[in-house]
Amino acid sequence: MTLLCHNDRVALIDGSQWTGELVKLGHLLGKDLYNVLDNTVNPDLRMGFRPLQSSSLLVVGSGTVKECILVPRNSFINALASPIQGSFMKPPNDRDNENQKLLVENDSWDEIRQTGSFIFNSDDNSISGVSWQVSSREDVTKEFRDGKKVEFTPDTIVELYPIILLGGGDTEWVSCAIGKENMAGQHCNHCQRSQKDFIEGLGEPWTIQKIKNAADHYRDEVIPAAAHLASKPAGYMGVKSHPMYSIPIHLWGSPILHDELGLVKD
Repeated sequence: MTLLCHNDRVALIDGSQWTGELVKLGHLLGKDLYNVLDNTVNPDLRMGFRPLQSSSLLVVGSGTVKECILVPRNSFINALASPIQGSFMKPPNDRDNENQKLLVENDSWDEIRQTGSFIFNSDDNSISGVSWQVSSREDVTKEFRDGKKVEFTPDTIVELYPIILLGGGDTEWVSCAIGKENMAGQHCNHCQRSQKDFIEGLGEPWTIQKIKNAADHYRDEVIPAAAHLASKPAGYMGVKSHPMYSIPIHLWGSPILHDELGLVKD
């Protein structure tokens, strides 16, 4: 699986082992960056991001011994699992603010919600992994790496950490990734303000769905209506395309100085 990182670097993962190898790509920023990536690495990147965004890191610990394992989040939310009777994790706190909902829909694991459990051996009182049910009602098991086990004691703890995928880079890259290619100098990446009204402060925040709606409007209505014009509109409210990835807009970051000065290059 290949993960895209800051400044056009690609970090490689060899199976479950992090290799630490970094590969430098050409600096592709330009008018065709969106199309180039969408026709090359992006399908694989999106395929890799989906399971990450729908996963949690389950940590089981007893004393100084701790083991962790990647699990489908929905199977283990509020699941009651022997021998530890209790909730793995509470649902996210809904404050009626769309921008505070960091979790995306879980659509990449074939799991049944809240079916998570431990692989528990009562003979030696140990936990060796986890299990959950898939849509066929069959159990799927996943053991700790190298056959390791955690002894179950009164002090055994279970923690579940949701995997939150963040995006970042210079302002121009962020603008392109969220569907606003070459608009970094004219439009805010996070709200619907344009350069002419930046002075009015924060505007209505962008979300993935709002950008998709704006991109569809640009493609289906703005462009056809301008077919007779020699110079076509460059976008609609700065938007040209759907976001490249399912990373919430408010989780994209770039250097503060870039935003303050309007710089779009490193």
